[in-house]
Amino acid sequence: MHALAEAFHDLFRGLERAYGVYSVGRRSASKNKVGGKARTLMGDVTDALWSMHLVGEQGLGIVPIDDDGECHFGAIDIDVYDGLDLDRLEKQVLDLGLPLVVCRTKSGGAHLYLFCSPPAPANIVRGKLMEWAVVLGHAGVEVFPKQTTLASKDDVGNWINMPYFAGGDTDRYAVAKGKSLGPKDFLALAKSRRTTATKIKKIKPATDEVLSDGPPCLQVLALRGFPEGSRNKALFNLGVLAKKKWPDEWKQKLEEMNRAYMEPPVTSSEMQTIIGSLAKKDYGFMCDQSPIVDACNRQICLTRPHGIAGALDDPGVVLANLTKIETKPPTWIVDVDGVRVEIQSTFDLISQDRFHVLCMETLNRLPNKIKNATWRLAIQDLLETVDVVEAPDDAGIEGQFMQFVEQFCTERGMAKSQDELIVGKPWLNKGRVYFRSTDLLRFLEQNRFRITSKSAWAALRRRDAAHHQFQLKGKCVRCWSVPDFDRQDEGFDVPRPFDNEEM
Repeated sequence: MHALAEAFHDLFRGLERAYGVYSVGRRSASKNKVGGKARTLMGDVTDALWSMHLVGEQGLGIVPIDDDGECHFGAIDIDVYDGLDLDRLEKQVLDLGLPLVVCRTKSGGAHLYLFCSPPAPANIVRGKLMEWAVVLGHAGVEVFPKQTTLASKDDVGNWINMPYFAGGDTDRYAVAKGKSLGPKDFLALAKSRRTTATKIKKIKPATDEVLSDGPPCLQVLALRGFPEGSRNKALFNLGVLAKKKWPDEWKQKLEEMNRAYMEPPVTSSEMQTIIGSLAKKDYGFMCDQSPIVDACNRQICLTRPHGIAGALDDPGVVLANLTKIETKPPTWIVDVDGVRVEIQSTFDLISQDRFHVLCMETLNRLPNKIKNATWRLAIQDLLETVDVVEAPDDAGIEGQFMQFVEQFCTERGMAKSQDELIVGKPWLNKGRVYFRSTDLLRFLEQNRFRITSKSAWAALRRRDAAHHQFQLKGKCVRCWSVPDFDRQDEGFDVPRPFDNEEM
């Protein structure tokens, strides 16, 4: 088992300082999806974790993007549970010449894995996987990595559940030529399909040229076939595209689209009604309505020449994958067009204007101003799927502040008497360290660390700090005290200089 765990670890190498665990629950009767509880844990990814996964003790999730912004693997997550034909999907992948391995997920969907050797830049992996998802007819699905960069050393991105939980007895297996593969055969297939960033960039599957520069939802629906009962709305949206693309001959082009994409085409009278509506004014795409809402990929759409860029009440960027790191106060990280933006203040996330300032400072990009009610709904949508990450005690502004307090109280020359508080020295008495706030703040400034006074005193209170007032040498001295810190009581071994013989 150790050799197998090592091989899987090597194939799915990603962020090595954090991972996901998933406890399987019950299958949902309404969605036919297996539920469970997911957690993100800080710690090294090890062969032992992989062994636990492969024997079925604890499911493992891996973050594809590493700290260098590169990926050994990526995946298209097709979250479809009813009617998904894995063998047909694999044939579609092969016919399009895509270097993907199709794996069944725990709920009966599919993960389409891309493997890279050497590791490829995350922006190339993510961009290509999103393009291929559109061509495969699944534009609205999730793509991993979800980010093209990580915001900081505290950011852990988003993880994806690994295949082959419980090894050979798994329901998360790869398929090839109509057969399910065991762990060793999967490893062999995955290694044979490893590719490079250069080769990935050259792969351009044939697409419908008429729709390739418009919203990907229309491209996908044209490939799948427009659902029964949705043809009039679909044609309306195709008409919006036609007006953008061919302003002088859009009516003729829409008639051609009706014949090309509708089976059977709508009647002449219905077409005239649709054309009459479109002729009244310039409409936007009906992005929040069926059938196109079910195949939406806003991030790609915003880049298309005739997509939704500049639409009314659209922020002009894609917000996704909100992470809350439980520092004090919380640190928020959100994807903005696939780039991670770290937000130190909750108010900076709620306030649209302050968030725009962060985007300018971080991305050199200014999102569109939208209605405040729309903005709050967008943030609420992010909170519905927020990934909460436990943080070590020294993470975040408050954790760093307390590290400086400890350094101030233990590494400076200590006062020999209470009177020396006046000259800026901390004083240790009966298990508590006393210091003046002005001396601590001066120490923080010297170390170029900034924290508001309100936050600093709140952090000290949480560490059982107390406020005092003394009369020292005729002067009223106000100070704080905190419980003493652990102190080093053993010296370091001093290396012995080489004598002449050792030289």
